[in-house]
Amino acid sequence: MRRLAPCFFVCGLTLTVSQGLAKPPPQTQSDLNMEADHSLRSAEQQMATVFNQLRNRASANPDALALLDKAQVAWVAYRDAQLGVMWPSPEKQANYGTVFPMCVSYARAELTNKRTAELKLMLKRDEGDVCGNAYPD
Repeated sequence: MRRLAPCFFVCGLTLTVSQGLAKPPPQTQSDLNMEADHSLRSAEQQMATVFNQLRNRASANPDALALLDKAQVAWVAYRDAQLGVMWPSPEKQANYGTVFPMCVSYARAELTNKRTAELKLMLKRDEGDVCGNAYPD
């Protein structure tokens, strides 16, 4: 057992060092902007996946598809308006600085994640819940 202790220490140290080298924390504003953009792209991809699942479930119901598309267009308008209200100045870069793209990406990702959660609820149907979601199966 005494012989294993140094191995665990060295292995743990190696793992910690290698993990640190794998992805260093962002150092520049450009790096931070790219990280935020990656977060946004991931959120948008997840939302698109769920949205497409809903579209596929209702493929035989053109009325449901039209309502889903209409709701999504309205949500995009809401999201864009909400972001505009959060940073109302017309000269965004001048007034909010180099952090502005990062802040917008993170805020947009957060709104997108919330929308994805709403869409996921439409994929569930609770048997016996007469007031629950009735999206087509």
